[in-house]
Amino acid sequence: MRQQHGATGALGEVIFRGARLGPEEWSWIQRLVDERECRTRLDVVREVCRRFAWRQPSGAYAVDAVRLLLARCERRGLIQLPAPQYRASNWIELGETQGFARVRGGRYELHGRPKRVFVYPLHRRARERLCATQVWPSTVRGVQTEG
Repeated sequence: MRQQHGATGALGEVIFRGARLGPEEWSWIQRLVDERECRTRLDVVREVCRRFAWRQPSGAYAVDAVRLLLARCERRGLIQLPAPQYRASNWIELGETQGFARVRGGRYELHGRPKRVFVYPLHRRARERLCATQVWPSTVRGVQTEG
């Protein structure tokens, strides 16, 4: 009997595009995420496509099919993917947090999952003003300028 794409076998085995994904493959995918070699879900999907040579008839990687497969396997508890990331246009990435979370009592505890920080410039010369060595009087409230 022919098995369908994404059919689940014994103990977390999945048959997808002719390849059997078992515990070894799932641990390899999880290591990609845990060791932060792949920062986004798309990075994980691309790396999995490369590893198993999953391509569409056009020759492009089968990104959409593999994205759906990994999302389904995450829901089943086989892997844990990076959190979804949405980035709107014109936002600037500053870096990552240190991986702390606020807990009761106003304290912070290290959880080890840093998040990316983005800012949106509200002034067309915001970067220039923030990097300036002298403070622009027009940016500080209550400062009287001479003239």
